[in-house]
Amino acid sequence: MNSTFMAAEAPSGSSPMPGAAGRTTVVVTIDAEIAPHTSDWKRDRGRFALDRDVYGITPQGERGLRHQLDVIERSGLRSVVFLEALSAGVLGFDLLEEIVRLVEDRGHEVALHIHPNGCPIIRGRCSAIALADICGTFPRTTSGA
Repeated sequence: MNSTFMAAEAPSGSSPMPGAAGRTTVVVTIDAEIAPHTSDWKRDRGRFALDRDVYGITPQGERGLRHQLDVIERSGLRSVVFLEALSAGVLGFDLLEEIVRLVEDRGHEVALHIHPNGCPIIRGRCSAIALADICGTFPRTTSGA
């Protein structure tokens, strides 16, 4: 799971202080994806991979998506969570739907994260259409390596 903080440059001569003319725009994004090939996904339908890869659950605590959303929300911000949907082709849609509901219920935006080296087809459907079925609308897209 990656978190990205992108800041747009303020116009020349403007102040970077909040509330000042020429405020800086910040977009907080999170990439969330499951790697089912690294767990016993046939036994647990990807639950271990979801807990590890998305929720960041370790013996030391949880530092994944829920934790990141908590930190972002404490700052009064919202984020865009880019979800990789290809794992649904192996695991089914339940885990993807769980993540979408978590993100949307907390007031953040869901977007589609695509790996161009992977097949963008999930059970005969484009991954964007599959995610749109879950979200009820077409999400934004980004491409990752």
